[in-house]
Amino acid sequence: MPKNKGGQFYLITAVILAGLVLGLLSVYNQSSNTETYSKIPELSQQLNLESEAVLDYDLNNNQNKFDNFASNFSEYSGKDVNIIYIVGKKDHMKAFNYSDGIKKNLPIFSSSGDNLKFEFRGITYSFPIINDGENFHYIISQDYNGGTFITTDEA
Repeated sequence: MPKNKGGQFYLITAVILAGLVLGLLSVYNQSSNTETYSKIPELSQQLNLESEAVLDYDLNNNQNKFDNFASNFSEYSGKDVNIIYIVGKKDHMKAFNYSDGIKKNLPIFSSSGDNLKFEFRGITYSFPIINDGENFHYIISQDYNGGTFITTDEA
C-alpha cells in the first residue's frame, strides 16, 4: 500500500511560508523608530576632553587659542544648543557665549572665597574656584522635545 505524502508536503510548505511572513513583519516593526535625542551628554563629554587640551596648550605655549576653540565648538554644537563658558584665573574670571559666531560677554553673578555663582534661566549655579591656575566651567542647555536640558561640568 503506497502512502499519500502530498498532504505532508503542503503542510510543511505552509508552516515555512508563515514563518517567513512573521519574520519579515517583525523586522519591519523594529526598524520604524526614528525619534531623535538630546545631544547634551555627548557634547559635555567632548567639551571636557577638548577644552582641557586647548587650555593646556595655551598655558604651555603662552597663547590664547581658547576663544577660537569656544567659537568653533559652539558652531559645531548647533543653533539649538547654548554653551556658556566660564574661564580665567581667580581674580579675572569671565563668562561668555557665542551666538551666530559673535562673542557675547555675560555678567558673573557673584564671586566670593572659593566659589563663583552664575545665574542662568533663573537658577544659580555654584562652581569652585582654583586659587592657582586657570579655571574652566561651562553650562550647556538645549531646548528639546518640549523641555529644556541643562548640564554643567559639575553635574
